[in-house]
Amino acid sequence: MFRDRTNLFLSYRRTFPHNRHTDSNALGSFDLERNETEESYPMIDSKKDVQSSSAQFLGLTQEVDRNLNEAATKMLQLTKLYRKNALPGFEDKISDEQEIEELSYQIIKMFQQSYAIIKSLQSIQTTQTFRGRSLSKGDLVVIDNLQKHYASKIQSSSNKFRMLQNNYLKFLNKDDFKPLPRASTDGDALLVLEEEEANATMQQEIDSYSRQTLQRQTQRQSQGHSTQFLQREEEITQLARGVLEVSTIFREMQNLVIDQGTIIDRIDYNLENTVLELKGAQRELDRATVYQSRTQKCKVILLLSLIVITLFFFVMLKPHHHKGSSNNTPSQPKQNLSESKGNSETSNRETGLR
Repeated sequence: MFRDRTNLFLSYRRTFPHNRHTDSNALGSFDLERNETEESYPMIDSKKDVQSSSAQFLGLTQEVDRNLNEAATKMLQLTKLYRKNALPGFEDKISDEQEIEELSYQIIKMFQQSYAIIKSLQSIQTTQTFRGRSLSKGDLVVIDNLQKHYASKIQSSSNKFRMLQNNYLKFLNKDDFKPLPRASTDGDALLVLEEEEANATMQQEIDSYSRQTLQRQTQRQSQGHSTQFLQREEEITQLARGVLEVSTIFREMQNLVIDQGTIIDRIDYNLENTVLELKGAQRELDRATVYQSRTQKCKVILLLSLIVITLFFFVMLKPHHHKGSSNNTPSQPKQNLSESKGNSETSNRETGLR
């Protein structure tokens, strides 16, 4: 019923390297994933190095982490600039707009690089080869876990950027602009904005609004306008295109996350069934305990009944024996008394005759 894991853990201990040349914090999560992989596939050769699978993908995943961290930092800077430009004033905002455009381009580029890394992991999993070496089942499980983990992170970060860009796009078009929520920090403002607009309807509205903006800008650019107006229209067009590009990455990452959610749903379903089965087993045990207690009571009652019946027969038999002995013993004194009385009477008669 239970598999013995003693030999597996002993093999971990023997093959685990004690002198590491790599950052232990960076490899900690991969060691855990490797252990989970060995648990899932106990027939894998455990004498191989534990870090062999994790170290070869470490460079790719570290690059994704760097891109996401830099994107988060630049999004905070972008939030400050958006909040500054949303305020009315007479200052020249050309430099701010150029900085916004540059930050937006860099953030989109980081998302695209991270997306390319996830796609490369997908191709590695499909071909089951990496740098000319075929991968084992454990390596494939590690790659699958890395894809889902980093897809979820990219999805969350790109969603914040989409919300921020869509809000600023509405500000430029003067179309249903929603000011950034007031919060203690710019990071909290991003979280509040994401919570307010995080639903399926809003996600579709962001894409449709960006497409409508592109169509509108294409029609306006076909008409003759001043240079300043065309520059502003081009800025809006680039912003809408950036939102659509990030939306494409968001949808791709969402597919991976949905697959992971399906597996989690299956686990939850099995856990719910397990809970129901355990409750049913508990009810059966309670019922069996009641039956057992009733059986013990019946046994005690039967034993007491047998004892009572035995005593009853004993009592019924013993009194008859005592009555016979009692009738025999008092008759002897009576006979002695009658004999003594008769002797006394005869003696009296004899004395009277004399």
